[in-house]
Amino acid sequence: MKKNIKISIVIIAIIVLSLIIAVAVKSCGTKKIDTVLIFGLSKNESDGISSTIQKYSDKKNIEINIVIENENELKKSVRKNDPLLVIVKSGENLKTAIEMSDKKAFFDEKIIDVSQMTTSMREGVKIENDTIKAAPILNDHLEIDIDFTAFKNSGMERIHSWNDIEEFAKIESKRIDYPIVFAGNDVDITLDIFGALGEAFGNRSSYENAVKISSKYTGKKFNAAKLARLLAGENDSPLNKSLRFLKDMIQKGLLNPNVFNLSKTDVNAYLKSHLASVAIMTLDDHRKIDHVTISRFSTIYFPSENTAQERRFSGNVIYAVPMEKKSNAGEIASSLLTTEFQEELSSKTGLAPVLAHCKVPDKQSFETRRWIAATTLPFSGLSQDIPLTNEQKKQLVDELALMIK
Repeated sequence: MKKNIKISIVIIAIIVLSLIIAVAVKSCGTKKIDTVLIFGLSKNESDGISSTIQKYSDKKNIEINIVIENENELKKSVRKNDPLLVIVKSGENLKTAIEMSDKKAFFDEKIIDVSQMTTSMREGVKIENDTIKAAPILNDHLEIDIDFTAFKNSGMERIHSWNDIEEFAKIESKRIDYPIVFAGNDVDITLDIFGALGEAFGNRSSYENAVKISSKYTGKKFNAAKLARLLAGENDSPLNKSLRFLKDMIQKGLLNPNVFNLSKTDVNAYLKSHLASVAIMTLDDHRKIDHVTISRFSTIYFPSENTAQERRFSGNVIYAVPMEKKSNAGEIASSLLTTEFQEELSSKTGLAPVLAHCKVPDKQSFETRRWIAATTLPFSGLSQDIPLTNEQKKQLVDELALMIK
């Protein structure tokens, strides 16, 4: 009997030991694949960045799991995917990514060469405790597109001010209805236009005050009608000049009165059919219009009486943020900041590179880099800077539209 008990104990011990060894072997043999999360970017931006990262992984013969998400909140997406690196736009999402990153996660200054960036992008590098917590890799721009063929026939010599834009639109209104257009049904572009007009007609503080006011009315305090009045309802409101300009353009028959129902697809159709001569959009949106149509247009930035040194354009910056303390995160990010990959990113996305010396695919990318480099770090755009949900932003835009009609 005792002998049988001893044998049983030995057998059990062998089984337990075997299980421990099996688990250990399995653990050693299972390597966690690094994940890069691309969050909140357009399809054009996401596709260009993901294919460039894939090219890097192929060169290094390593496996990288690339996840593209837009629907969830960033916090949920980070928790679900446990990424090594997050690619995200500037504004609230960038702040969230940095807050969620490991305290010890940072880019080594030895491999992130900030000195090669334009001055404005150097200013955009996020540093905490003398470490790089986020690095810019691309930048977008809010622009005004002018039908150059129509402009040459207008008899005008230049467009350097809002008065020039209005004069050109008045000339064009003799042959087409409502020559100025933008996708007012798109909440993000509308908020960004309001903010950019506020900066152009006023100054930086106009934009910054709009963000501060919006930040006070989030969560349970949110009231779309009240917030719209505070932002644009009074003469001293930060976005009042933006609202008055848009209202004036509609009343003069220069801006489509149905503008807040127009989608980006509608705008593309207007431009293609020669039914609009002035369009406000982002560089990213510019890239989605067919070449034959957009080749008729020349791009200008938002005019202002303020000097370049006093300005901050609206142009979203795309960042890389390390989430874990691993050298792989820095190696991926530093590869995106090499001349080779910066030129590839710019070519694939159409956006402007952050390095000063890189080749760019066309005039629009070159001008975007030049404009932003000539000022300071651009504002992210109200759509990215105000801490409201998508539904709250929609309600706010609806209220602003009612104030204009």
